[in-house]
Amino acid sequence: MRILLLFGYIIFKNILKKKYYAHLLKLVVMMHLSENRQIIPSYIDIIDRLGKSFVINFSKFYSPRHCVSVIHSLTHLSDTIYDFGPLHTFTTFNFENDLGKINLKKNYLF
Repeated sequence: MRILLLFGYIIFKNILKKKYYAHLLKLVVMMHLSENRQIIPSYIDIIDRLGKSFVINFSKFYSPRHCVSVIHSLTHLSDTIYDFGPLHTFTTFNFENDLGKINLKKNYLF
């Protein structure tokens, strides 16, 4: 999934209709900003707006039935990044959260 979001999205440029490709790009940009080594405060606002817009349009494009909890969780991504830093510093798996603890002393916000 990471390869698709961070590098492989270009494959879909000429395959998807423009509105679907633009929708995919919201997710791609949001993930790029979320995985930066340092999070600039303005990134958090951009991530928040992209996440909310992505989820709203997701249910319109693919029906509310497909708007499962993982999709909804994107609306909370900016808050999580504000609290814990970039995505690469934490995980939902407890045994892997040591990555976040190693980097806790760093201030990811300017």
